[in-house]
Amino acid sequence: MNAFVLVPLALGMMSVLQNTLNRDMSQRWGLAGVILVNVLVMLLASLALAFCAAQAPPPRWLPEVFVAKGGLWRQLRLMHVVPGLFGLAVITGLPLAMTRLSAAEVFVVFMGTQLLTSLAWDCAVARLPLTSLKVAGAFFTLVGMVLVNWKAAGG
Repeated sequence: MNAFVLVPLALGMMSVLQNTLNRDMSQRWGLAGVILVNVLVMLLASLALAFCAAQAPPPRWLPEVFVAKGGLWRQLRLMHVVPGLFGLAVITGLPLAMTRLSAAEVFVVFMGTQLLTSLAWDCAVARLPLTSLKVAGAFFTLVGMVLVNWKAAGG
């Protein structure tokens, strides 16, 4: 098994914790205040990472994918803003959804939607084959989405 599977595993756990903490803190500060703190922390961490990546030579511990290639400001276009807006929507929308739904309901639907979107991306854009195991996994994830939300609705 590829050890990099630990990355999304850890990120999945962090995502639930982040959004639960954001929801709880929003009771005191409001969701906009919590998001502001999140974004400021991300900005400082991103600046530190970008500074490390711009060093010549870059630190040995920094994976190649992070190393600055140059020309960022000359190449920046409107479409490059979209991922940041998506990120803001995620860190704002998930705790907002958790004010009306349980963490399990939110994340099962979130995960199922990510799975379906990634399958569509893999097929349509990356031209990767849709295997029977992927279809079965998507099917059972969708069944899980229905069951988790059905129980919550009193079914």
